[in-house]
Amino acid sequence: MNMDFDLIGTRVAAITAALLPAIVLIVYLYWYDRKHPEPLTLVFKGFLCGVLSLGALYLLWDYFPAYFLWANDGASVLDRIKHAFFSAAFAEETVKLIMLWVLVSRNPYFDEKFDGMLYAVCVGMGFAALENIDYVYIKFGSQWNSVAAVRAVLAVPMHYGCAVLMGYRYSMAKFNPQKGWKRVWQLSTIWTIPVLVHGSYDAISMNEQWNNYVYVVCTVALFVFCYVMHKYCNKLLDKYRNS
Repeated sequence: MNMDFDLIGTRVAAITAALLPAIVLIVYLYWYDRKHPEPLTLVFKGFLCGVLSLGALYLLWDYFPAYFLWANDGASVLDRIKHAFFSAAFAEETVKLIMLWVLVSRNPYFDEKFDGMLYAVCVGMGFAALENIDYVYIKFGSQWNSVAAVRAVLAVPMHYGCAVLMGYRYSMAKFNPQKGWKRVWQLSTIWTIPVLVHGSYDAISMNEQWNNYVYVVCTVALFVFCYVMHKYCNKLLDKYRNS
């Protein structure tokens, strides 16, 4: 009986550790916009849209497995980079953008530039939360605590940063629309910038296991990458909090 309680406690702790970073970042951003808050129901819907976006991606992986096998064991550096950009970043940022569009396209509360970043973060954190459960609770069960810690300071903030960038570009396209080819470029950056950022992060992380020296360099690079992105995103949040 005690073993059952211990197992239940471990599972609850693992799921909590997986969900907490995403929830904390949503609460942080919601508090950031406390003077002009969005309805909590829409915040929850955004989170749910993010969860559903990863669910849709899992279906794609099941139907097109060959498209997602570039980074298997023994893959070359080039194959891992291809996987980082095309299998991971391309697919993940596409489904998140679709869900963001579903959430805000007819949303009357989307009336400030900051709102785009908030809604995008809700979607991104829903995606990151379910992905975290997959990694922390399912794939690395016995090592869940170390995996949860690493993903809390690297993978989840990466999804957060990509969401802020996507939401920022989405808001600029809505409230400051360009004309002609500039409009095409403006709309394309809503998707391409998060893809490039996400792909760069994954390309580094997927190639860190070659040897100890590469591991150290890539790990430091990931921390620097996430730190710089976080600083830039905070500047965007400060700039557009009241606009």
